[in-house]
Amino acid sequence: MNPNRYEQPKKRIFSEDAKAERAWFLGYLGTIAEKVLNGELVAQVDWDLVWVISGPEIGITDEAEDKKQNQTKERLEKGFELIKEITAKRIGKEVSHTTIDDIRQSGPLLYYNGSNDQNNALRESINSGVIVEKYGIPAEKMRVTENTTIENTAEQFEDFPRDLQMQSRKIILVSSLYHCPRIAKYIEKMSREKDNPALREQMIIYPANSEMLRIGRGVGEGKKIIDYFSDIYMSKR
Repeated sequence: MNPNRYEQPKKRIFSEDAKAERAWFLGYLGTIAEKVLNGELVAQVDWDLVWVISGPEIGITDEAEDKKQNQTKERLEKGFELIKEITAKRIGKEVSHTTIDDIRQSGPLLYYNGSNDQNNALRESINSGVIVEKYGIPAEKMRVTENTTIENTAEQFEDFPRDLQMQSRKIILVSSLYHCPRIAKYIEKMSREKDNPALREQMIIYPANSEMLRIGRGVGEGKKIIDYFSDIYMSKR
């Protein structure tokens, strides 16, 4: 009989930084989800740019990567909703009464910078009239980045146009809830690299959904954050 048969598996040992990062991740998720559920994230007239961070899927009509939800579609649709809400706030109308012309004249800009395939898919949806017909967002209020070699969130931040940053009072970044802590880290990283602390106030994160994520997704994303930012742990968790 093996004497070690009933021994408990060894507990994984995390560094203090990793423990702090994991705690920050879970706390951040709860905080931002609570803000949405409590109605604290409400469209404002100075929200000049809605930056939608692409998901894993190529286009809004693609099958979801996890067979449940097309994240690219979900994030874009939340961006479209925000465009209408901001426009309505600016002109003093109900969202349901806001027209395409209202958005064209008074709405903020929606910015999108995904991979080449993602950019091409959205351009096709815009040029074919799908976006304006289905969502009521005119082409003039959408800017898709030039094709480069974007493959991940870090490169999306590196690609972000300086002119848009300079022209916008507030920039709203839309992504899935599980992805929001990583977005927060990249905002912090950008503000440090550009020596521009004001970016932390200028950029506002808005989750495309407020549903709490599956445990597996949360653990996986938490590990990614620890790996991606191991050399730049923030003093403010």
